[in-house]
Amino acid sequence: MGIKEIFNSILIHLGLREEKQEDTSVKPEDIVYNENIQGEFFGIPFGATKEEVIEGFAKHNLFPIKDSSTDAIKFRGKLHENGISFDNFSFGGFSWNEVTVSFSNRCFYSIFFIAEYNDKKKAMYNWATVSEKLNNVYRMYGVKPLFQNNHVTECGISKDGRRVTLDCSSYLTQAESIWTCVRLHYRDGNFYTENNEL
Repeated sequence: MGIKEIFNSILIHLGLREEKQEDTSVKPEDIVYNENIQGEFFGIPFGATKEEVIEGFAKHNLFPIKDSSTDAIKFRGKLHENGISFDNFSFGGFSWNEVTVSFSNRCFYSIFFIAEYNDKKKAMYNWATVSEKLNNVYRMYGVKPLFQNNHVTECGISKDGRRVTLDCSSYLTQAESIWTCVRLHYRDGNFYTENNEL
């Protein structure tokens, strides 16, 4: 290793220069569209109202997380009009810590299944297992399945505006322990608008 490489290595280590990364961005010609991506969950299709989601999920013994003092429905740990959170959920043969359902103009357009692990190997094993199941159903594309920069993502899309994304990333908690999160996200862009009207 020459002096220039040693100097660059020191600058990268000190955070004064970014390490060059392989370009893993997806080019339009790499995308292979799926005929259809799942658009119904527990009998409730994208486009349903919040009330229809709550009622339909309840038929499967799935109930929203509520604030203990006000009985208001929570979304990602907060009170929010455009979403609902559920906990301890089973979907696709996997257990998820939390599931969030999002609404745009009162229409169900997005569902996130979230599993968090304090064991990175277990998280990566479960990510790989979910990825294999998805790849048996959909044509997925995305970042190569390497855990570079503590983040890996795959995505499948359909021409009718639906998308499925699977990602895995690590993060540092306030208690300074490292957790790894696996997220499975289904979305229908046909029911999303930038300006939400409540």
